[in-house]
Amino acid sequence: SHTALHLGMNGFAACSRGPCGKKCLPFLHELAAGASGWLVSPAPLRLYSSSASTAQQPPPPPPQRQSAAASASASWEAMNRRAEEADIAGTEAIFAHLCSSGDRLQGKTVLYNTVLKACANGGDLHRAVLWHDCMRRDGIRVNEKTFGKLVEAAARVADSGEARKWLEAMVAEGGANIVALSAALHACAREGLPEEARRLAEGAREARLRLDGLSYGSLVNACAKSGRAEEAATWLSQMQADGVDRDVVAFNSAIHAAASASRADDAIARLSEMSAAHVSPNVVSYASVIDACAKSRRPEEAALWLEKARQAHVTPNDVCYNSAAAACARAGMVSRAAALLRDMEADQLKPDVISYTNMINACTKAGQIDDADAWLQRARASSVPLDIICYNSVLNAWSKGRALDMALEKMTELRAAQLRPNVRTFTSALSACVGGGARSARVAEGLLAEMREDRVEPDDFLLGVAARAGVFLPPSTPTTERGTFRRKEERGPDPHAARSGRSPP
Repeated sequence: SHTALHLGMNGFAACSRGPCGKKCLPFLHELAAGASGWLVSPAPLRLYSSSASTAQQPPPPPPQRQSAAASASASWEAMNRRAEEADIAGTEAIFAHLCSSGDRLQGKTVLYNTVLKACANGGDLHRAVLWHDCMRRDGIRVNEKTFGKLVEAAARVADSGEARKWLEAMVAEGGANIVALSAALHACAREGLPEEARRLAEGAREARLRLDGLSYGSLVNACAKSGRAEEAATWLSQMQADGVDRDVVAFNSAIHAAASASRADDAIARLSEMSAAHVSPNVVSYASVIDACAKSRRPEEAALWLEKARQAHVTPNDVCYNSAAAACARAGMVSRAAALLRDMEADQLKPDVISYTNMINACTKAGQIDDADAWLQRARASSVPLDIICYNSVLNAWSKGRALDMALEKMTELRAAQLRPNVRTFTSALSACVGGGARSARVAEGLLAEMREDRVEPDDFLLGVAARAGVFLPPSTPTTERGTFRRKEERGPDPHAARSGRSPP
């Protein structure tokens, strides 16, 4: 319509002075096409026919014109909704309209901060910085919310350096608030930087800012990401000393820190402390304790905590079952791992590729190669999308038994499943060729040729296995020039052997 086109022209003129840049022309076309649902405009007119049924109905009263102040306020509310929804383009479009309409909100800091909110919620740090620069250039006053949104934008993309930079700028302008500090701490936590998080917390104390639950939770999480169980427990204790309520998220982060460091006793202690603080553990709490027991190679305790979760009326999830089964797999406890898989299915949970890989590893550890292969076939029959790790586990089992034909069959199966072999795949297949005579040596040559075609770079361990299988790559050949593998009996004398006085391997 003419009105939409007129507003689009004004929007184009106003937007050309802002950071929108090349987005002005598409914005004009969008308005001209009638895609201006955010505009505050009178209700559309209805067309009435001349029929008797409709002629008797009185026409609707003419719409009342809104005052300029009411129109500006409604447009700003629409702009704020777009910002909450992380609709950066929509927020910028309403900003251009308000600036071009001469309303009393024009030039106000609140408008720019609302656009910064959209950028922060949308995780567009670069655009948020552009808008900040625009505010400085146009002489718009910046405030705590301006810097707070810049810190949040940096935290959203896990850029702790930028988050700290804008927090420092906020302090230099007259102070910081706990919301911005929590956002900066969250950025440090996401990057696993406990030292940076600690320095921010110390700076907050110097500025007499009282850390809240979110801030402490980020400090604990930063330690958890880097496996610093003791520091996580210290922050949890400090949280209690400062009179800050410790919630389930803070406790779970501390338990996760202990699990990452394979410290089962610490994880169990944090869970007990959690109950003493009258905080109910959830499935994440028990999953972390089970994981800690599994990493500490305590399979019986892992299964015990699975049962304790049920007793606490917490339904275990697939992570709980898979962690306990992994602990049993490392110990070669096939029957215990199989029982966990049955319990998992009884709880209406479908075993995934991790579940079946655990069973295969358990059978391999116990030397039950046929059973390991049977679990692979069962997974395939269940239409579980298998990965190369699952096939490598079975292939490794057959290679240990020097079952060359079965190892080659697994190679064929994984290629049929559209999986790409990796260096571990070829290492296991070559291991099956060791000590097998001339045929095995020819198969090893073929495997190395396949490896070159798949552009898989051999490592030193694979080269050692290949040499034992009857093929040899000179150790002096640069990695980038490895191209021709030769049979051991066809290679020339080792130039290093004369100097070292030893025969080549």
